[in-house]
Amino acid sequence: MAGDNKSASDLAPLPAFRFYVQINGMTFPFRSCSGLKIEQTIVDLEEGGFNTTTRKLVGKVKYPNIVLKQGLAPGNSELHKLKLKYMNDTGTSSTSVPNTRWAPPNRFDGTITQVGPEGKEVKWFFSGAWIVKWEGPDLDATKNEISIESIEIAHNGLVMVGGAGPQFKDEPKKEEQKPAEKKTQTVNFATGSSDTSGAIAADPEKRYRVEGHTDNVGSHSMNMQLSQQRADAVKQQLISGGAKPQNVTAIGYGPDKPIADNSTAAGRAQNRRVEIIEE
Repeated sequence: MAGDNKSASDLAPLPAFRFYVQINGMTFPFRSCSGLKIEQTIVDLEEGGFNTTTRKLVGKVKYPNIVLKQGLAPGNSELHKLKLKYMNDTGTSSTSVPNTRWAPPNRFDGTITQVGPEGKEVKWFFSGAWIVKWEGPDLDATKNEISIESIEIAHNGLVMVGGAGPQFKDEPKKEEQKPAEKKTQTVNFATGSSDTSGAIAADPEKRYRVEGHTDNVGSHSMNMQLSQQRADAVKQQLISGGAKPQNVTAIGYGPDKPIADNSTAAGRAQNRRVEIIEE
């Protein structure tokens, strides 16, 4: 019977303890993550002539805040710095694009990645986010516990993608159809730079995934941040060209996805790029 032949690895749930979070190009090994939810309100309607029945209508979609916790290490807290940076929507020259349609400045996109066996992953992308709350540790001399800090992130949308779902084998063969090719544009950058200018024409009804990349020159953390800056810059170009802000997701991958040999100057030039993918 179609769908009966499923391997154990296809059906195995992912472990809840293996995950990491990317915020503003930086990767954090958080201790816990909660709030991955999509809720929808219910509108009760009392309709004339139906005195004993209340009909229910579909209401607005809500995205609860994401709460992330990690151990507080010595030195300056990167989470506290982020909270101060994304305190409000007062943009600066580096976050606002002049003479374009309005877009919320001083916000960020992020990714939560859950890792499973055999390289399987599930990713949650959130966009238009800012940190509404930072909380330091509760200090108590009578307890032997580690110090925990946490942040609470408000955002404008949550999208889940990944290949962790069941994969069915021996399904009935259908007439082979070639999947529609996704259109991809590439923008290249100079070494260490995220500077770009002008608008990129975009369809306001389409969704775009903007992926930033670097070569392997410099530290991994620096390149992760640089790739996010490049992706954010191209995202603003798409918005300037007509894309809706909520339809554009920007993610930085640093040097982790090269398309050419980093041992040559020509290869490094190809790897310093941003790819625009139509969803």
